[in-house]
Amino acid sequence: MRLLLLKAFCLLGAATSLLLTVPVTSARGQQAPNARPVDIAVVISPQLGTIRVGSFLTLRIHVPNFGPNRSWGLSSLDKVEDFILVLPQKVVLVDFTGEAIRSPFLLGTQFVTAFLPAIEPGASTTVRVTVEPLAPGLLIFETFVSAGLSETFDTNPSNNHFTQYIWVEP
Repeated sequence: MRLLLLKAFCLLGAATSLLLTVPVTSARGQQAPNARPVDIAVVISPQLGTIRVGSFLTLRIHVPNFGPNRSWGLSSLDKVEDFILVLPQKVVLVDFTGEAIRSPFLLGTQFVTAFLPAIEPGASTTVRVTVEPLAPGLLIFETFVSAGLSETFDTNPSNNHFTQYIWVEP
């Protein structure tokens, strides 16, 4: 099965993430012969300490490849981002960097998207996102990763999503 990442805004303007699982298939309805199995995952590690309104909060988003094959970077045939981070409405994006991340860009104000590089089995890549909290309270960050559409399929899409809860003090 293949995990596709889609983005949408509900009618009230709140950010909504949709996940669809579909098989990678050829024109005859069989699994694409060139698709190789991989198992990529995602985990968010927030900075330690008290987070206050107006201070910067940096998240490290770790994307390992558990194998057995190389997770290919986005090909010209693929039209979906490999990486999506849903930002809470109470933050402003300050910085977005990563190890060999290609073509990061913003979609609206609530989604950060990027193309991940190829990741060898047993290796990983890290994305760093810095935001500024605008109000006290609970912040919820959601992230999704995908192994690419045409070259690979993920054998364990259940670890392709991670939610991090962070409390912000006044």
